[in-house]
Amino acid sequence: YGKAPKYTYFDGHSQGGRQGMKIAQEYPELYDGYMMGQPALSIPQFGTTGIYPQLVIKTELGFTAADKDKAAAFAKKVDAVNKLAVASCDKEKLGFLLDPFACNYDPLKDAAALCTGVQGEGGVSGSNADSATCMSAKEATALNKIWYGPTSDGSHDPAQPADSRSGKALGPKQVWWTFTKGSGIG
Repeated sequence: YGKAPKYTYFDGHSQGGRQGMKIAQEYPELYDGYMMGQPALSIPQFGTTGIYPQLVIKTELGFTAADKDKAAAFAKKVDAVNKLAVASCDKEKLGFLLDPFACNYDPLKDAAALCTGVQGEGGVSGSNADSATCMSAKEATALNKIWYGPTSDGSHDPAQPADSRSGKALGPKQVWWTFTKGSGIG
């Protein structure tokens, strides 16, 4: 206070991280230090990820967020399944995931996520009788696609390794990363 700063630093994340990278490349002398996190360097892929859940919901389930009742119902189911994912992968029993990228949860393999009688994968048959929180196989597949992220052909890899969930490496046909399991996306 009352005197000029001795040092100046740039701090930016996402769009600000992208801007900071450009400034550091072109005008490195402007700041004494740079701290950039999660720079949004690839806008076409990054932008697609932002709308990807809506694309999946429209193509796989046949509605959009404009249909408030259906969107709210699906969001409630996603919230319930996210809680199951956290419970399944929370080895420390903290109520959240310390390492969400290590979570291999798949609602198609969890009877508690699927509506009663719905056939999942690996011989799993749904046992959840609450129609407000259980998922059909189609809804569970859509959620898996949302969790996997955009791909060149609309598929997803149910055996996605942790590296392609964490941003270290893209999975087969994966265009960009998206939400981790346990994320509130509704």
